[in-house]
This record gives sequence, C-alpha cells and structure tokens, in this order.
Amino acid sequence: MIKKVFLTSFVLLFLILNLFAEFIAAEEEKVDIGKIYVEEKKDEIVNGLNKSIQTSTSFQGDIIEAGSKVILPELLKDSSGVYFNKSGIIGFGAGTSVPSVFKIRGLGELPNPGILVVVDDRPQYIGIYKHPLFDTLALDNVDSVEIIKGPSGVELGNQATAGAIKINTRKLEKQGYKIILNTMAGNYYTQDYFLNTLAKLNGLDISLSGGYKQTDGSRPNSDSYQQNYSGHLGYEIADFYFAVNGNYSYIRAFNPGPTYAISWDREQEALQTLQRSGDMKVKFENNDTKLQIIAFTDSGHNNFLKTYNTFLKKLIDGSYNRYQNYGVRLLNEWYIFPGNITKIGFDWQYYGGYFDNRVPTAARKIEERYEDDYAPYFSFSQDIGIFGIYAGLRYGINNKWGQEIIPQFGFKISLLKDFTMHINLSKGYKTPAMGTVIWATYDELKPENFWQYEIGITNKFFDMVDFNLTVYQIEGNNLLQTDPVDKKLKNTGFILIKGIETGLETKISDRFTIGVNSSYIDPREKTARFAYLIGKVYSGITLFNNFSIKLETEFARDRFDADKRQLKLEEYAIFNTYLNYDTNIFNLNTKFYLDIENMFDRKYQIKLGYPASGFIIKGGMVLKI
Repeated sequence: MIKKVFLTSFVLLFLILNLFAEFIAAEEEKVDIGKIYVEEKKDEIVNGLNKSIQTSTSFQGDIIEAGSKVILPELLKDSSGVYFNKSGIIGFGAGTSVPSVFKIRGLGELPNPGILVVVDDRPQYIGIYKHPLFDTLALDNVDSVEIIKGPSGVELGNQATAGAIKINTRKLEKQGYKIILNTMAGNYYTQDYFLNTLAKLNGLDISLSGGYKQTDGSRPNSDSYQQNYSGHLGYEIADFYFAVNGNYSYIRAFNPGPTYAISWDREQEALQTLQRSGDMKVKFENNDTKLQIIAFTDSGHNNFLKTYNTFLKKLIDGSYNRYQNYGVRLLNEWYIFPGNITKIGFDWQYYGGYFDNRVPTAARKIEERYEDDYAPYFSFSQDIGIFGIYAGLRYGINNKWGQEIIPQFGFKISLLKDFTMHINLSKGYKTPAMGTVIWATYDELKPENFWQYEIGITNKFFDMVDFNLTVYQIEGNNLLQTDPVDKKLKNTGFILIKGIETGLETKISDRFTIGVNSSYIDPREKTARFAYLIGKVYSGITLFNNFSIKLETEFARDRFDADKRQLKLEEYAIFNTYLNYDTNIFNLNTKFYLDIENMFDRKYQIKLGYPASGFIIKGGMVLKI
C-alpha cells in the first residue's frame, strides 16, 4: 500500500513538472536551496520545508500582531492540514474536557494530544486532565510561530507524535525600547487587553507583558476569563548569552452544557486552571558552532468545581489534578562544511501528576504518577548543489515504559529554480503520562507509535504564483481512545490515515492577492472512523497605502463528532471579512482592525449539543511606541 502511494505521488509530481517545465526553463539556472526553508520573513505566512526537510508553516510579523486573534489555535487554523473549531470566542465552553478541537493531520484530540509546544527552544507541557489547553497560549508576547506537521521525535522527543508548535517570544534586536498596547472588544461582551514592553541597552535586553481576556460566550454559562503574564531578562557578552524567562496563566471558564440538557448547574464542569513555567538558558555561538543549555520547569493545576454522579444522581465535588514537569536540554550544533548542520543533544525530563476525583465514597480514587525520560540524539543535514539530505536518530529511555529508537530521514531535490521535490520519513513516540495525567487503567496502557511517510513539491513560477502539494500516510499503533462502553482509556491497535494537502496563492499585483488551500484526510477502515475535507478560499486587496481588506470562505465536510466518532456532523461554509488600517497618531504607529467572522450566522456543531457561536464581530487598536 505504501509503495502504491509513493508511486502514484511521483507520477503526479512529474506530470506537474512537465506541464510547467517550458515556462520555468526561462528562469535563471542558478538554484537557491535556502528559499525552500521557512525563512525569517515579516508580515506573511510562509509554507515550505524546515531544515529537517519536513512540511511546516510559519507566521510572523503583522500576521500575529494585527487583527483580533487572541489565542494560538485561531492563528494556526490558517495552515492547511490543521483543524480547529470552538463554540466560544476565546474557545472555552465547548463541552466536558473539550475547550477546543485541535488536530494536525487528523491527530491531536482527546484523550492524548501528542502535539508538543516548544517555547524558545524548550518544551512547555500544558496538557492536564486528558486534553491540551492550547487556549491558554495567548498571542500577547509572540514574535513568530512555526507549526511542524507530522511526527518530530528525533530533535523534539517524547509527545511530538502528531506534530509540534515552535514559538519564539518577542525580543528587541536593536538598541532602544518598544511598547505595544492592544485593546479589543466584540459581541458577547468580548474583551482583550495586553501591554508588552521591550527594551535593549548594550548587552541587556528585557521584556515584560501582561494580558487580560474575557467573553460572556454565545450561550448562558459559557463565559470565561484569562490572565497571562510573562517576563524575560537576557544579557549578551562576547559570544555568550544568558537568559531567564517566566510565565504565569490563570483561567476560569464555565461550561454551558449541551443544548439538550434539561437542567445544568453553573458550576457543573466549570474549571479553574493555573499554569506556571520558567527556564534559564546559557548559549554560546560563533561562526562554527552553537552550544545551548536550558533548564526548565512547568507546574500547574486543573480544578473542576462540580460533576454529575450518575450513581448518586446528584452533583458532587469535581476532580482536582496537578502536574509538575522539569528537565534539562543540552544541544551542540556545528557547521562543519558549507551547507551543513550537525547536532548532538541530550534531553532529560521528569513528569509527575496527581489526580483526585473527590467522590465522597469508597470509590474515591487518588493517583500519583511520574516518569523519568532520558534521550541522546544526533542529526545531520547537508545541502550539496541541487540536493539536500537530513538524517537523525534518538534513543529514548523511560523508567516506566522502557527503550525506544526514533529515526527520521528526509531528501530533497531542486531540479529547476524554485521547484523542489522532497520525501520524508519520520517517527513519533508518546508514553501515556508525558503531558497528560492518566489515572484509569494506567498500567495496562502501551506507548503510542506513529510513522509518517510524506512526499511533496514546493514551486514558485512566473514570480507570482506559490504552489505546494503534499501527500502523506500515517501508520500507528496503540492510539489512546476512550471505550464507549465502559469509558476507560484503551489502546486501539493498528491505525492507518491517508491525506493530501495543497495550497495555491497568486499575487496579481502588489495590492491584490488571491489564494486557496485545502486538505483531505481519509482514515480508511482502520482508525477512529472520522474523515473530513477542510479548506479556505481567500482574497486580499490594499485599496490604498494603509488600508487593506481580506475576504475569506472556510468550508468543511465529512466531519464527525469530537467525542462520538461514529456520529457524522453536517458540512458547513462560513464567510469572514477582515479590515486593517495603518496610520500615525502623534507620530505613533497605530493600527485599527475590524474582524467579522461567520457573517451569515452559521451555527454548526463540533460536538453534539454544542453549536458554534455564530456571528462574531471584533474590533480594536494596536499602538506601538
């Protein structure tokens, strides 16, 4: 089956190549391999390959700073192959343990996300009580985001099975200071405020940020509140850089219950979440090598206020769980030859969790678990003329689950200018407790393993059309799912998912852009019985130098309930409009924006009984000093 997929893909690629060869042949013969990397570009979304020759998308500049996107999933949904939906503006109130539905190529939802978040080169574990709290990742202090699609186990390790999200926080590169102030308001009494201050003086750089968000939600008892604070202190002397970072988030959110519920108490499934994280970093870098040591820690708790006990037939105290994660990452990176990057690293991580279901009977269950995870790894990438190769290997050792070898391989070839073909083979490995507190049938579970086979092309022709196409197949074992009969977590055995992603964007002029991206996931007969087609058609126009409009249509079909995967949901299409206006007020860079989402009030469902919010309008201002 794999051979058929690869053979068909190669035939398709060469047909496309022949179709455009006569047009591209007129371009320069010189090949610039670096153009297919996710580069440091500003104010745009870049689709391409990262240095591991793996499909990725990066977001930078005004793509993040402007507009009313306030949490990370709202930004990442603009990448093909990423599925995100919610029933509230900020994402809470979507159902029991489901703040939002977030998947990469069909993987990543309940109960074990397998999507690793990496902030400034170190992992941040934000998953507690069986789901990833991506809604806690505010965009207040984010400079750039890269989403890697597919297993990334060699360099990122345990948990990066569905993919990884790499975040870089804001820092000044030049001497001086910068203040960013954002205020936003919308319907359902939605508000977002944040203040970010950055300064750099000689070798010292500092940043402090704080944000507050709230919404009443589209239904009674769907309100939520969020506070985020972060701080950074760095000092550079000669080739050394020293830094300390800290973050704090607090969330209080209420669950409206399903629409078919006869009665629903305000505190039923309501939650309070607290998360803290911090790290210390030492980095040495010159022209030939980079050495980096990071010591980090995460801790937090999740408190569900009330839950309904079917045996007692009444509300009782909910569950409480907490976690603590800390570790050390050591990376040595060399540039031995031109176009070469060689890495040797070692990771150690401890993950511990505590769970208390607070049932006031003999059935009360208190669990405390922990894992120690050790892993040396090695990777090598080399560009030679029109060719590029990547190879890596990680050897994972876990005190509870044993040992695991994790390889990755990639190859690319640029036959013509701006036309690149690539293949990639990657493996992901996920132990049951890393990133997720699991209490029921814990000892009977097995680690998850995923292999992804990927082939694709990246092309730019006529200096105005960007095109990308990726075909992939994911084979996995032991995916965790909740048994619909006894509600216990169990391993599925073998699964198989096939998919295709494509995107096309045309810049007709400096002022007018149109594009489309879509993805289709076909799980065949050996998986969780879900499939879907998602996509987006958009156009953007700059009417004059500082005023722009973007029109967008999102569509989805062949969707299944977030919890009941046999239950098919209706297809939908929604229409969005985004307006931005840049100006100077008292010599200050000022941006005004107005976002209108789901203009025709389509209340589709992501889960039975939990409709989306429908029409949403949000507007605000970003002030830069």
